Amino acid sequence: MNEAEIEVELRDSPGELVRILEAVAAEHGNVVTVVHDRAHMVRGRVPVRLQIQVEPGRLAAIGERLEEQGITVRGIELGRDHGKHVVIIVGHVFRTDIKNTMDIVREPGTLIRGVDSRLTDERSVSTVKFVLQGSPEQLEASLDLLAQVCERKELLLVGEAQ
Repeated sequence: MNEAEIEVELRDSPGELVRILEAVAAEHGNVVTVVHDRAHMVRGRVPVRLQIQVEPGRLAAIGERLEEQGITVRGIELGRDHGKHVVIIVGHVFRTDIKNTMDIVREPGTLIRGVDSRLTDERSVSTVKFVLQGSPEQLEASLDLLAQVCERKELLLVGEAQ
């Protein structure tokens, strides 16, 4: 099986996400990640990005199933060159709105594959490790945005490692 990424737009109503998952399952695909981004909803439509594992010959059939259901398919890519990058942030990461920081990091299409944090209490300094995944261009854009966010929120970007 190969990794692939599918981007679609869904109506913001119950049962819509299940329709995508059923199309993937019908073609024997395995869902690895789902990003359902209600924060970027436009005209009642929610962008959704799935990372899946699927046999290459079945990817087109998934796209066809989605389109037959009236789902807007923004893009389908097989075997993108995704790298991983680990960043560590120290400071009041939670008090400065960690969700906002994560949303900004994801803007270029980068996936957040893992979050690990150390926090003694909400008033203390915390350490958060993000494992990011994306194309070299996506990672570069996300790291630039993250550096700006850390500066603005007075957070320390301690380490970056491939």
